[in-house]
Amino acid sequence: MISSRSLKMQTIVCFILLLGILLLETYTDIDLYLQRPWYNFENQKWLITDSMHKILTYVFYTGYKVVLGIVGFICLIQSVINYKKKNWKKFRNYFLFAFAVGLTPLFISWLKATTNIYCPDQIKEFGGRYVYQRVLEPANPANQGEGMHRGRGFPAGHASGAFGVIPIVTRFSPFEATVTASFSTSIN
Repeated sequence: MISSRSLKMQTIVCFILLLGILLLETYTDIDLYLQRPWYNFENQKWLITDSMHKILTYVFYTGYKVVLGIVGFICLIQSVINYKKKNWKKFRNYFLFAFAVGLTPLFISWLKATTNIYCPDQIKEFGGRYVYQRVLEPANPANQGEGMHRGRGFPAGHASGAFGVIPIVTRFSPFEATVTASFSTSIN
């Protein structure tokens, strides 16, 4: 188990990194820079075809969330069992993970509804109908009106799975936490 001091440091580092990502996304075009190589401007198509996207969606979005949901449900059952046995340490650990796995999708949904960021294929530069907008910018008037809808592209769906793994990482030793975080990050 990680010490209280180590947990505080990890939390501070995570918040600093999150703030850095928000600032980077707000004040640079790094996301467009990283997306352009995946789009063929001549024929206006993405390099990942619709059929490839369907397969990848199952692997990186749906499949990962299903596995995480099953693990969360098992942890919820384990927390109930350990509560009845009065094993408070295991109860706390299992309950924390089950709670985080349940809370993460709600938080991600709220962020998606709040940030109003469009997916790359919805942006005009990539053949969509919406004007590019950065994370912390106010809503662009060009993206409002009849037939227009709010963007729900940030944070990305596959990133929510990584958020669900964070409680596991905080309960492990530093080595186990590093392995788990690396695995989760590589999948997402």
